This record gives sequence, structure tokens and C-alpha cells, in this order.
Amino acid sequence: MGKFYRQATSLTQREKLNFPTLRKKTRKGGPPGTRERQAMDYKIEVKHSEPTLTAVIRSRVRPQELSKFVPAACGEVWSFFRSAGLPKPGRHVAFYLGDGQGSVEVGAEVAEPFAGNDWIQCSQLPAGHVASAVHFGPYARLGEAHRAIREWCAERGHRLSCVSWEIYGHWQESWNADPSQIRTDVFYLLDDQKS
Repeated sequence: MGKFYRQATSLTQREKLNFPTLRKKTRKGGPPGTRERQAMDYKIEVKHSEPTLTAVIRSRVRPQELSKFVPAACGEVWSFFRSAGLPKPGRHVAFYLGDGQGSVEVGAEVAEPFAGNDWIQCSQLPAGHVASAVHFGPYARLGEAHRAIREWCAERGHRLSCVSWEIYGHWQESWNADPSQIRTDVFYLLDDQKS
């Protein structure tokens, strides 16, 4: 996915303070020298999310195909904006509609509505109360952030709606050497009055 991100951003002091901590997860009875996997501790918070306009490709994608579909769709959205002479889009997004059919919208944040085509459309991320966490690390471990949010909400009596989304940080060249710095914000729309 990183090849599609070319804008560099730096972490604010607040973001640095919110880095997840790592704890060692050991396997009991494993052979000597077994590599220990580190699990993330996430700071999960409930907050209000404003609607965010997006440029997306809508599709139905099997979970095992997401790792190929997401970067390809993000690249196509950026190419569309360049060729149409539109303002450069923002961070990349993946919006999971939770319909049980694998429906997803993948693309990028945009500042204003635009006329799309049959493939790339104007959409928006929903407004409302969300449970969110920041994931620092490889995309292959994003499932840990999703699991942490779901478990945290269940423990506190928050009902989740069927939708969630990820917003990917602008790719930084340093992430090629240190993927533990890759930032992804994960959101779940809440469907309860507790918020």
C-alpha cells in the first residue's frame, strides 16, 4: 500500500504520546528460542466524528483479497484526480459497510464534492459517535486494532453498528525501513445511546 502514499507528515507531540505500547505475549510450552510475538495495547476512545467527503471505488471484496484491492483502488483514485486536474485528495480510506456481502468503499478524503464516473464516485464517511484507536505497525496486524475496539466496546456495553473504517497515514519513506511507525486510524460507528 505504501507505494501510493507520497506525502510526508510528521507526528504531533500528542500523537507521539499516544503511541501504543508493546507487551510480550509468550507461548507457554513453546520450544526454546521461539520468537515471541508482541501484542499492541491500544488507547481506545469514544468521540464524535464529522462526515468526511471521499472519492471511492465501491466493490464487493472477499477478506483475503483486501490486501491487494485496497492499494490498487487508492492508486486508481489518485490517478483519476491527477488526470481530471482536481485538487490532490487527502489520506486514503477503506470504509466497510458491514452488509455481510463484503461491500467496501476504498479511496481518499476529498475537500469538496466532485463529478465522478462509473468507477470512481463521490461518497462520505458517516457522522456520529465512534469508538476509535490508532494502530502503529504493519497493515497485516490491523486486525488487532479491530479486535481491541470490539472487545473494549463489549466490555463497556457499547453497541457497534455494522460499519467501520480505516484512515491510512500519508506514506513516509522512513516507514519502508521501520514499519512499526505506519499509522492507521480505525473507527467503529456506535449504535447506542451510551455515547
